[in-house]
This record gives sequence, C-alpha cells and structure tokens, in this order.
Amino acid sequence: MNVLSPIAVGALVSSVGIFHSLLVFACGSLITLILKSIFLYSIYQTNESLHYKRQLSWLDSDSFKSHSSTSISLPTEEKRGVFATYYYQKTFLAAIGMSLFYKTVMGFDNLAVGYAKSSSDIPIFTIGVLRSYGSLAGMMGVISYSLMEKRIGLINAGFVGLIIQQVFSLIAVSTIWIPGSPFFENNSEEGHSVFIFLTAIATARYGLWCLDLTITHSMQIHIPETERNTVFGFHMALCQAFSVPKELLVILFPDPSQFYSYILSSYFCVTIGQLLFCIYARNIRYE
Repeated sequence: MNVLSPIAVGALVSSVGIFHSLLVFACGSLITLILKSIFLYSIYQTNESLHYKRQLSWLDSDSFKSHSSTSISLPTEEKRGVFATYYYQKTFLAAIGMSLFYKTVMGFDNLAVGYAKSSSDIPIFTIGVLRSYGSLAGMMGVISYSLMEKRIGLINAGFVGLIIQQVFSLIAVSTIWIPGSPFFENNSEEGHSVFIFLTAIATARYGLWCLDLTITHSMQIHIPETERNTVFGFHMALCQAFSVPKELLVILFPDPSQFYSYILSSYFCVTIGQLLFCIYARNIRYE
C-alpha cells in the first residue's frame, strides 16, 4: 500500500482537485472505521475465550511461590535508571546515530512534499510517483539487507547501506547549486533542481533501511532480554524527540528560499549518525 497509495492520491488530486479528494478520503476513513468495528465485533462474538478475563498472574504462579523464600534481584534497569540502562549498552553509539536520522528533511515526508510544491511546478501525480519509488527503494533495501546479512555479515551490510545513503544524500545537497534552485534570489534560470532532490532522497531510502535494520538487529543481539523493553522504549522516544525540531523550524521559517539550511543541517545530522555507527562497528570488531 505504501507503494501504490502515493500514486493513487496524486492521480486523484490531479483529476478532481483537493476539495473533492478530501471528501473521498473522509468517506473512505468512515467506511474503514465501520468495517473495522464490524470485524472486531464478529471476532469477539465468535471466540468465547475473549468473553472472560484471565485471573492468573505471574505472582500467583507456582514458579513464583517456589522462589518466594529466596531473594529475587530487581531488573537492572530499576537499579540504575532508564537513561543509564540505555547509555551503558554496547549499541549506544549506533542507537544515537540512528536517532539522528530522524532529524532530517530528506526523508521524503510532508516537509519535502511541501517544499516541492511551493518551489516548483512539478505535478502532484509526479510527486506521488516519486514517493512510491521511495517506498519501493525502502522495500528493496529490506530485501537486500536480509540477503547481505547472510552473505557478508551484519556490520558489512550496514556499511553498504551507509555508502548508498551517503552518496545520494550528497546528490541531494548538491541540488542547492543546480540551475533552477529556489535558494537564490533572482534565479530565473530553469532547471530540475527540485526533481533531482526528490529522486535523490527517494533513492537514499534504500541505504537508510539497510542501515536502520543493521542497527536494530545489533540492538536485539547485544541488549539483554530483561532490558530490551526499557532500551527500545527510550530509543523510540528519543527518535521522535529528534524529529520535532525540524517541524518547528519549518513553522518558524516557512520561506522556501530558507529550505537549503534545513537540507545542510539534515546532511550534517545524517553524517554524524553514520560516523557514530562506524565507531560502534570498530569497537565491536576489536572486542
């Protein structure tokens, strides 16, 4: 659906306009909500086990009672705090690097789409096709990672993704100086700056997914099972926290001519995150 939906939305908006498209989306959301409610209710009615709440708990189990006479040590994360648990993991540097990937306008989200519409005459349908291409590139990255991880190893698969992401991020940055770029006043020369930018960040998603999966897999391997909930919960909160500043900056400075500063800062964060992954990979190999 992530591949086909941008194309369908672009075609719908281009053919009937935004207002009628919103009506279609509203009706579709209402129908989906009704169908989902019907399906959930039918599942509840056809499964009698869902009609009763289980009263058993771990504290009432025989396993707990058999060990009640012995001292039970508290989980490590309760002893040293959430951030300390996150900090003392082997994967700390790689995880911080991954969270920096969220502080970027080069992820082909709504910010990039808004920039493309306000800075060029690219049709919505074309933008939808490029977003579908980005989703397809991410899917290919996932498939490629699973193959590379078996053939060349976990860390090397991450380095492949890192190189691809870095190359196409550089191409995206270079569009600042391509003829037709909206970042300079009195620039009447026509060009394909915005189109190249969108194509580059869409292709970079291949490498992004390879690197993300490498870091996530490494965290699953090295983090103790008793600490995974704490670490991954804090990690996801940190990733979302890093995504907030870019939204605020675009709200405070919405002029498309200022978007180049967001691109440069995004590339800086991506590069720092990749360097942290390289340091993590070096530490792991020398253990």
